[in-house]
Amino acid sequence: LSNSNIALSVMTAGGYKAAVSLGLPVKKIFFAPFDCSVLTRRVFRLIRPDAFILVEAEFWPNLVRAARLNGARVFMINARFSKKSEKFGALFPATSRKILGKIELFLAREKRDADWLSGQGVAAGKVLVTGNMKYDLLEGAGAKSVSDKTVFGFPEKDMVFTAGSVRKGEEQPVIDAFVSARQKLGGLKMIFAPRHLGRLAITEKILNQKGIKYIRLSALPASAENKYDCVVVDSFGRLKDAYNAAD
Repeated sequence: LSNSNIALSVMTAGGYKAAVSLGLPVKKIFFAPFDCSVLTRRVFRLIRPDAFILVEAEFWPNLVRAARLNGARVFMINARFSKKSEKFGALFPATSRKILGKIELFLAREKRDADWLSGQGVAAGKVLVTGNMKYDLLEGAGAKSVSDKTVFGFPEKDMVFTAGSVRKGEEQPVIDAFVSARQKLGGLKMIFAPRHLGRLAITEKILNQKGIKYIRLSALPASAENKYDCVVVDSFGRLKDAYNAAD
């Protein structure tokens, strides 16, 4: 792909901000159109890609149809299928099979995803189980550098637990689990990375209620190891570092 022009579509304002701030090697970053044929056909006529790659996609029938109509090959990577997708497939089996039939190759996260595709009539030769490709971003297991923990202000000797991409409603049980684990493991530390930065205030309220000393990553002193039990990640693009710092 080094010589390819890549256009990246995003779904949210936060996603757009993150994509721009990360300085990704892409030609264009834009908001994905609503899945209606008038809009999707216009987008594909303007971009005219050779390939259209869906990532962890739900059903986007008009996007897939517009891609094929404009000569693009369609692939799905890190494919996972939620209950919403499964419900759609059960309610509209003919439509589901037609959409899936337009996709050349699926790289599925888990065997259950591959099995669901098989049940939808997708040929076995079009499906590979690759695991969660996000984990491929992590450096070799156990191959930690001394900076992995210290960039979050923790001494290398500390045991660190990372809660990454925490969604709405998961804050309380994750923090409760951390409190329980600290009772057994003594000086356990936590890196807490919410999926949506708009939930930071809710996370901090729970941490305060539990009496957990925390600091936002952006406020972390540059030169000294901190005296906090939890670092809350309040910027995009740090999840890989947070996972690499974890025991």
